[in-house]
Amino acid sequence: MPGKFVPLKDRFDAKWRRDDVSGCWVWLGARTVNGYGKMYLAGQLVVAHRIGWLLYKAPLTDGLCLNHICMNKDCVNPDHLEEVTIAENTRHRNFNRHLLRDPTPKPPRKIPTLKERFDAKWKLTENGCWEWQGAASAKGYGRISVNAYPVPAYRVAYELYAGPIPKGLHIDHLCRNPRCVNPKHLEPVTAGENSRRGWAANDRRDRIIAKKTCRRGHLLEGDNLRVTPKQRQCRTCWTMARKGWRADRRHNGLEYT
Repeated sequence: MPGKFVPLKDRFDAKWRRDDVSGCWVWLGARTVNGYGKMYLAGQLVVAHRIGWLLYKAPLTDGLCLNHICMNKDCVNPDHLEEVTIAENTRHRNFNRHLLRDPTPKPPRKIPTLKERFDAKWKLTENGCWEWQGAASAKGYGRISVNAYPVPAYRVAYELYAGPIPKGLHIDHLCRNPRCVNPKHLEPVTAGENSRRGWAANDRRDRIIAKKTCRRGHLLEGDNLRVTPKQRQCRTCWTMARKGWRADRRHNGLEYT
């Protein structure tokens, strides 16, 4: 059974109440995202103050819109509305915002210094590390923005608390904790020295020391092990290579030492 038909005016009048102080008709129904009342008209959602104007004044002139003289978005009282152009409505809205703006001057925004931003992003751990709490790179090293560019946090730490980093040097973590930014755990070293101290170099050194035979199966121990400042060699293979090198020199008529 179809529902009872309710005239538009009755539906409209049921959704507002009069404010005795301001005389506004305060809308009690649904609102748009901008705060204006809305209701259905012929199956479409229409702002409520336009319906109030239509019911109690006259049809809205083409090309014009309604301005709230009372500066109250909730109001649907047609006596508090006026027809204006879109440009005039924009000027009224901007002027009303100016009137409603708090005249008290806002205190100037305090921009934190680099040191203040840096110190807010680390915490002290039991082993003395300054554990970085901010953003980090894929390898786990802390990062902080300096002049809108991400910079390694440990380099900023060293420059803030120890001094400038000599040109061409890298920062080595003595504690082997990539998130540590304690300047006492950092040391400027060359790229080569930093690589030798790294985990990868240590792992490679351990693998080399753990090898028991060379690639030809000779034991790497006793008199067959030849140790140089840079590597461990199989003496048998080294002797064979040395003999081949001498044979090549003799074949080419060159002297050798």
